[in-house]
Amino acid sequence: MNELKTLEDRLKSATDRISAALSAQDNQNGALAAEQENNAKLQTQLNQLRTQREDDLAEVNKLIEQLNPLMEGNDNA
Repeated sequence: MNELKTLEDRLKSATDRISAALSAQDNQNGALAAEQENNAKLQTQLNQLRTQREDDLAEVNKLIEQLNPLMEGNDNA
């Protein structure tokens, strides 16, 4: 009977370790999913900022094109 109790204790201990490992894995998977979602959001923001920068650069170039004739025509500038 003592052997049976020892085996039961070992089985319970092993089951507890497996449960703890699975729980830790679930937590890691959840953290990974959150990080992937965060990375996707940051990538979207980065793309939006790049587009905005390109639009701003185009606007600045357009203004420079309009200013060049004015500056070239003014010898006092």
